[in-house]
Amino acid sequence: MEGEPGEALFILKTGLIKLTKRLEDGREHILHFVNGGEVFAEVVLFDGGDYPATAEVQEDSIVGVLRNRDVERLISTNPRWPWVC
Repeated sequence: MEGEPGEALFILKTGLIKLTKRLEDGREHILHFVNGGEVFAEVVLFDGGDYPATAEVQEDSIVGVLRNRDVERLISTNPRWPWVC
């Protein structure tokens, strides 16, 4: 949910997810529809802030969760992986 502490990024394996933000007047603004194979909420991995949007499942979905602390542990225990500079 938008505004909750960002603790993980998500990988949508199958299904469809709608990402929205709530406007000041209460209306919902659709940001993006996430399709299978896409990653979302990855921004919280880098800035450590709150989730910037709400994710709502639109159809049966399979979602993988990669918690920030697990990514940090992976990087610290495998410093020679290609994505780490």
